[in-house]
Amino acid sequence: MKKIFLTKLLVIIGAFGVQAQKLDFLIKNAYVFDGSGADSVQQDVGIYQDRIVFVGNGNKLTQAPKKIIDAKGKYLAPGFIDPHTHIERLLDSDDKEQRAALLWLRQGVTTVLTGNDGSSKTNIGKAFGAWEKNGIGLNVGMFVGFGTVRKAVIGDKPLQPSEKQIIEMQQLVEQGMKDGAFGISTGLSYLPQAFSKTPEVIALAKTAGKYNGIYDTHMRAQSWPSSKGAIEEVLQIEKEAGVRVHISHIKSSGQTAWGKSSNIIKILDNARKKGSLIDANAYPYTASANGLRNIIPVWARENGTAGMLKNFENPELLPKLRETIAKNLKNGDGKLLSTRNKDFASLNGKTIAELAKAWQIPEEDAVIKVLKMNPSITAISFGMDEADILNFYKQPYIVVGSDGGESHPRGAGTFAKSISEYAIQQKIMPLKEMIYKCTGLTAEKFKLKDRGVIKEGAIADIVIFDPKTYKANSTYQNPTELATGVQAVFVNGQLVIENDVYNGSLAGKVIRYNKQE
Repeated sequence: MKKIFLTKLLVIIGAFGVQAQKLDFLIKNAYVFDGSGADSVQQDVGIYQDRIVFVGNGNKLTQAPKKIIDAKGKYLAPGFIDPHTHIERLLDSDDKEQRAALLWLRQGVTTVLTGNDGSSKTNIGKAFGAWEKNGIGLNVGMFVGFGTVRKAVIGDKPLQPSEKQIIEMQQLVEQGMKDGAFGISTGLSYLPQAFSKTPEVIALAKTAGKYNGIYDTHMRAQSWPSSKGAIEEVLQIEKEAGVRVHISHIKSSGQTAWGKSSNIIKILDNARKKGSLIDANAYPYTASANGLRNIIPVWARENGTAGMLKNFENPELLPKLRETIAKNLKNGDGKLLSTRNKDFASLNGKTIAELAKAWQIPEEDAVIKVLKMNPSITAISFGMDEADILNFYKQPYIVVGSDGGESHPRGAGTFAKSISEYAIQQKIMPLKEMIYKCTGLTAEKFKLKDRGVIKEGAIADIVIFDPKTYKANSTYQNPTELATGVQAVFVNGQLVIENDVYNGSLAGKVIRYNKQE
C-alpha cells in the first residue's frame, strides 16, 4: 500500500507542474496511442516503479531518469490485452521461458484472461498461488469454467443435475469468484457442457453475477442458422441471470454459413438497441483449432473416449457415423492435423485428404483411423471466410481476442496480424481504432482497473513497436514462430523485451477480479 500511495502522490505532484519526480524510464519521441481510440500524439512517457507518472514534453523534467529509451519513429501503446487464451500449460511449466509466455509477450501482449470455453483450473486460488510463487511473464486473470464445475459434480455422463447438484455447482462457482475469477465461462458445444440445458447455465451464471462477474461463452453453435438460436440463448442468460455477456471468437463457421455474418451482427445490433450489453471478441484467421473428435456427432462420443472407440467398431452404427463425418468434413473445408502431435509424428501437418489418399481410403474413414491412433489429436479446420471476419472486426463492440494456444498461429500472431495486416496494410479501420480494440476497449469490457491506457497513474504495461517491421510470423505449419518488430515491452513497469530480445524477467502478476489495486 505504501508503494502505491507514493506512486500516486508523485502523479499528483506532476499534475501541479512540479516536474522533479523520480523516473526509472523515460521513453522519448514516440507516437503515443493512449488506448482511448484517439489518434497518436508525439510525446514522452515516464515510468516510476509500476506506474506511468509522466506524459508530456520530457524537456520540462528537472530530474534525470535512470534510463532513456529513444522511440523516434516508433508507435507506443498500452500493452495489448487478450481476453481469451489457453495459456495454463505454459504458466504451469517448470521451464522459466515457457512461463514467460513469449507467444504473447513478443507481440506486446501484457495481460491475458484464461479459463475460457468452460475449462479452467479446479482450484483457482491454488493455481494463482503457484503462479505467484514461481513467476509468470505477463498478467493473468481467470474465469471459472462451467465444464470443469459440471464434471466435478456430475461427471462426463449425459445427465441432468438434481437440485442438490445445482447447489453444489453454484458453491464451486462462488468459491472461484471469491478466489478472484472474472466470471464464468462456457463451451456449450463441448462435452459434458453440451448436455446442459439453459436453466442450469442460468443458475450458475446468477452466482457469478452476485459478484458482478462476466458470462463469457463459446456458444452452442457457430454456424448460421444454428447460431441464431445460440445467440438467443446468450441473451436469455443475460436477462435472467443479470450478468454481462460476452461471446468468444464470434464467427460464421462452415461453408454454408459464409456471408452470414451480417445476419449475426443484425441480431446483436437489435439486442443492443433494446438495452443489451452483449459484445464479443474475434481473431484474424480463417481456420479454427479443436480436437478432431469434435467432428464426431455427440451421440457417438457421449460416453467418453472408450465409448467413441467402441462405436467405431459397431457395424450397425458405422454407416451413420461415416455419413455424418463426411458431411462435417465438407462443411469445414478440410482438416489439417496439428504439428504438435509428439506421439504420431507421421501425422503432423498432414490434411485428412492427404492421409486418405496415402492410405487409399475415403476421408471419413481416415478420420476414424486417426482417432483410433490418437483420440485427443488437435485439428485445424478451415471453416471461415475472411470477409465475415472483417465484418465482425469492424463492429464497434467487438474486440480482438486470440483463443490462442500452441497448436494454431493465432496464439503467437493475433495481435501482430490484426495491427500490421488489417490496420496498417489493408487499412480496414484506422490504426487508433484497432489499438483501442486491443487495449482500452477490452479493459473497459472486462473491468481491468488502470490497464489498457496510457495516462498518468495507470499501470505501466506498455508496448513500443516499429510500424514498418512489426508483423506476425506464425503459420499453420509453424504455429509458435514469434512475432517481430517490437522495440520494447514493459510489464508492470519492468522492461522485459528490448529490440525483440527477452531479458528473462518474470514481471507478470495474477489479477484477481475482486482485488484489483
